[in-house]
Amino acid sequence: MEVIVALDAPTLAQNEAVVADLDGLATWYKVGMRLFYGSGSSALTAVRGVGARLFLDLKLHDIPHTVATAVESLAWAEPDMLTVHASGGSAMIEAARASVDRLGLRTRIVAVTVLTSLSNAELAQIGWTGDAATNAVRLARMASEAGAHGVVCSAHEAAAMRAVVGADGWVVTPGIRLPGDAAGDQSRVALPSDAAAWGASHAVIGRPILAAADRRSKWRELEENLKGAQV
Repeated sequence: MEVIVALDAPTLAQNEAVVADLDGLATWYKVGMRLFYGSGSSALTAVRGVGARLFLDLKLHDIPHTVATAVESLAWAEPDMLTVHASGGSAMIEAARASVDRLGLRTRIVAVTVLTSLSNAELAQIGWTGDAATNAVRLARMASEAGAHGVVCSAHEAAAMRAVVGADGWVVTPGIRLPGDAAGDQSRVALPSDAAAWGASHAVIGRPILAAADRRSKWRELEENLKGAQV
């Protein structure tokens, strides 16, 4: 399993400091809406400067044509992974995948199923029937059939997702925490070792590392936790 560090600090300079602190350790970084919308191409320079892989987490969600052209417009960034919302439907996902294939991009399209911040009660509030796991698997199956290279889900759904996307599909799990870390606004968190054991291909960790006084030590703590994974 590969670990992705989420560059979710408030400013570009703070995120650049995270990359500098983890030089030689982290090989993947996530650039989300906050950083990308605020800093644009400058947000990618630090990531590419250390030869790391880029997870561009923009959660595209619109009509198929708009999403297809958005993927084309992002080709300059050459993201290794790009998110779309599975709830946008199969036609939208097919359009995103078609843009990637037509342009010959290395970008993997991964579909966000159920946000890890959402509880079952909140899903009911917005009109979804069934629990988070049931809805996540349903959306993952649809997204996979529509051509998504993988899915984003809670680590708690990773085993079920692996059965849906197959051995080669990507299962990306945010909401990763280490022992003693605060959950924050995440409703469904998991240890890195659990995510690996349950079938995740990638695990996203942000605030625990960003807030650490010694980020390299925190990274080594993460590595120690992963050594105990039963995969």
